[in-house]
Amino acid sequence: MKLLTAKVFDNAIEAHLWKTKLESEGLICFLFDENVVSMQLAYANALGGIKLKIREQDVERVKQIFLEAGDEAVRICPYCLSFEVQPYQPTSRWQHLLLVVKEAFTEKQHQQCQECKKIFF
Repeated sequence: MKLLTAKVFDNAIEAHLWKTKLESEGLICFLFDENVVSMQLAYANALGGIKLKIREQDVERVKQIFLEAGDEAVRICPYCLSFEVQPYQPTSRWQHLLLVVKEAFTEKQHQQCQECKKIFF
């Protein structure tokens, strides 16, 4: 059973609210790194926060639940609808410079899909 990260949280309360919402819909989900982040906030950035993991076969239903809830913080690729989205890391100095300038005017951070490799806001 492959698990995918559907959402990342800074605090355990919000993580449990979403976990409860998904479980009420009959889905199986898990919270990873909850105890470490809750006990040592200094480790939250190093671990990447509290991760809500879902089963691979439940991806479409979870996407539908997130979109119905209108949650803007959920990172879903607009091209392939994948949850495997990470902040974009430029590979050259010029890409980094252009990225900094663009983000200064848009107030959004670029994301990159790990599945289709496309870059978007």
